[in-house]
Amino acid sequence: MSSAGGRGFSYRSVPEVEDRLQELQVDLPFSEHTELMNQKLVIAGRTVQNRIVCQPMQSCGGKVNGGPDRLTKRRYIRLAEGGAGIIWFESVAVLPEARSQSRHMWLDEHNVEDYKILVQEIKEACFKKNGFEPIILLQLSHSGRYCKPQGVLQPVIVRNNPLFEVDGILDASYIIGDEELKRLEQTYGACVRLAGEAGFDGVDIKACHQNLINELLSAYNRPGEYGGSFFNRVRFLQNCFEAAHAAVPKEFIVTTRLSIYDGFPYPYGFGTREYAGLKPDVMQVIEIIQYLDKLFDLPLANISMGNPYINPHIERPYDRGTYIPDEHPLVSVARIVNCTAQVQKACGNVKLVASGLSYLRQFSAQLAAGILEKNYAALVGFGRMSVADPYFPQRLLKEGALSPQRLCTTCGYCTACFHQGRRVKCRGEEK
Repeated sequence: MSSAGGRGFSYRSVPEVEDRLQELQVDLPFSEHTELMNQKLVIAGRTVQNRIVCQPMQSCGGKVNGGPDRLTKRRYIRLAEGGAGIIWFESVAVLPEARSQSRHMWLDEHNVEDYKILVQEIKEACFKKNGFEPIILLQLSHSGRYCKPQGVLQPVIVRNNPLFEVDGILDASYIIGDEELKRLEQTYGACVRLAGEAGFDGVDIKACHQNLINELLSAYNRPGEYGGSFFNRVRFLQNCFEAAHAAVPKEFIVTTRLSIYDGFPYPYGFGTREYAGLKPDVMQVIEIIQYLDKLFDLPLANISMGNPYINPHIERPYDRGTYIPDEHPLVSVARIVNCTAQVQKACGNVKLVASGLSYLRQFSAQLAAGILEKNYAALVGFGRMSVADPYFPQRLLKEGALSPQRLCTTCGYCTACFHQGRRVKCRGEEK
């Protein structure tokens, strides 16, 4: 694996990081007030005990029936004991054929009991260790052009995209039709009902990382009801929200993890404008969040960026990866943090979850505190860090710091495990 341009992480203090940021002409908020992460927050009438979110990290831990296997259950019990205010449960497909690999979990009538047992165990483990129950949100997903349910790619696309179809343009049979999308909206609604039965506190209608819904948001040149205009491109996400709200009680949380910038030029990606190249444009995602808030009183949204299959440095800045990015990792971190801040400022009624913090290692605590102090977001999310150390929230909340022995070093091992279809774990994890 290559180093990110020989720019390894060797900072010994926040001021050293800030000096490098100044050289790169970008900015990040840092604060020593790490106690801000201990603040409670009310979301949709529910009290979140602290501002830390364990982000959804797909584990490759599904059983044959689509439910969570033993090691996946162990992982979530550890996360529960870690004490995060919100556990954002990993991607679970809405159909077996919507999976990104054979061990990708899915939810249906036959395995809902497996999820019900695990949710109860998560809440009990957290209460026993920390004195409260976490908010648990289930991420529902359709992998779209990355569907690979039996180890062989079986793409479901919304329109052709030459940036992704480098081995040849896929024929029209791979393009999902409007009628099939309408049926799929009801499938989402049915899965939301099952998530409620399983005891989840809410669901995430996943619209990031080039999954089906994310790709629909940039379907500028798709004909029919789901392409072209803003309202057409948002139609599927809106209809899934409607189906979800019709399936569960009012207090059930319906939210989304949303890519605000794919990192591809118009019309091949979301979050850029025509003739603006790769410059991020947050106005589009602001319009979407404000629109969903107007229709559904959207309580929160989780912000992400990039395509993990093509430009993962945008979503998960790293030192070592499969390619060397043309930008410093700190520039990547600054992009997602500062774009999130712009969206949070414009969408004050919706509480946002910030992402992309793990690259800062031990200084991600000060970055998280700075994000909260400056109201760049209402919650701070950690993904790779939660794989490296599922107990990291306890350390942050009690000590204001992270364990130097259990830091994510952005080596890419957990991501490599996922792409190889192996159980996702940290390189430093004990056998």
